[in-house]
Amino acid sequence: MTRRRTERISERAGRALAAGLLILASAAFARPAAAQIQMRSFYQGYRPTVAAQDTEALKETLELDEPQQALLEANYAGYVQAFGEAAASIQDGLRSLQEAMAATESPSMKESLVGEYNRLREQWADESLQMEVGFFADVKALLGDEQAARWPRFERDRRRRVGLLLAARLMAERVDLVDVLDRLDLPDEVREACEGVVEQYGLEFDAPLSARHALSDRMERLSYDGDGKGGGDDAQMRSLDERLKRLHVELRDINLRFAEAFAAHLPGEHGARFTQEFRRRAWPRYFRTDEVAIDAQRVRELAALTDGQEESLGALLAAHALRLEPIHRELVQVDMTRELQRLWPTGGPGVEPAQPGGEAPGGGESLEARTQRLLEARQAQVRSTLAEIRALLTSDQLRALTTGVPIESEGGREP
Repeated sequence: MTRRRTERISERAGRALAAGLLILASAAFARPAAAQIQMRSFYQGYRPTVAAQDTEALKETLELDEPQQALLEANYAGYVQAFGEAAASIQDGLRSLQEAMAATESPSMKESLVGEYNRLREQWADESLQMEVGFFADVKALLGDEQAARWPRFERDRRRRVGLLLAARLMAERVDLVDVLDRLDLPDEVREACEGVVEQYGLEFDAPLSARHALSDRMERLSYDGDGKGGGDDAQMRSLDERLKRLHVELRDINLRFAEAFAAHLPGEHGARFTQEFRRRAWPRYFRTDEVAIDAQRVRELAALTDGQEESLGALLAAHALRLEPIHRELVQVDMTRELQRLWPTGGPGVEPAQPGGEAPGGGESLEARTQRLLEARQAQVRSTLAEIRALLTSDQLRALTTGVPIESEGGREP
């Protein structure tokens, strides 16, 4: 590899960065917008960090009027185009550096090129972030005073919506309760009655989430020196990791507490639907499939139940849910204990050390054995309820389930 070729590669990479800087000229003096995600790695990708979903959230949260929405769409189209052009230029520069690394046999030259590659990625993260900051600053310039007062709500919602999965480690930590609520398709008056809880949840969740982002990013930076090699102070990293673990647990506990609060604010079956959906997202191994609910739905579609049968079926389903609840609660507790042992394998605050092979401390029942016992109890309860549902039905109704041909609602059933 000649020095002239290396200079050409660096010049090409520099032009890629210059393209991004020119695109950002209009935003250079804008007041920073604080909706960004505080993790460096989020800005090192090549897709726009502002998504169409963000523009829809801006319209809804800030209640933009039609002219404002038109300006927002125009700004977003410009942002997407500018980002794509800048990202393509950066990728060209990075590819050139990769080709040069593959072509050279000089260890010192390869090391220099690796350093240049890493520096270019870091600089691209800066430019990607600044494009996002510039876009949101332009949006804020469109707002009236009342709309601007709602901006912090948008920031919190975006950090949770976009950044929730970044570096999350606990299952219940990974669920956005507001998204669960909104996907239930509730009546407007029911959804509005939850607004106070939604606002409080957003406020309480945002601080530890932002801290988790910042701390994860800080640890990643400390893990690497300028040449991309392992570095950082071991004692400092252990201290930061301990703080990060506690943030994971704090976020999990906020979600568990507010999941109960949301369900309590929802009337009738809506609360049960919310709890079921939260559990399905947090612990899909146990809650993804509800065999009894699926069977009951099929029975209702095909068997043309009488009023008395419908009443009996409802009572069976209610009793089934009551019998499953303690099993489900214990399964969730076992899973959360297992997760804490993964965070603190040698033991931590209130956490027993993980044992080789899954044995329980003191010779008790291991977590795996306990899980298997609970799953078997759950399956036995499911089989029992399915049998009880079949016992409600006539031979004609059972035949309809077998053939898949529904019974006419006004006839075709045995008396």
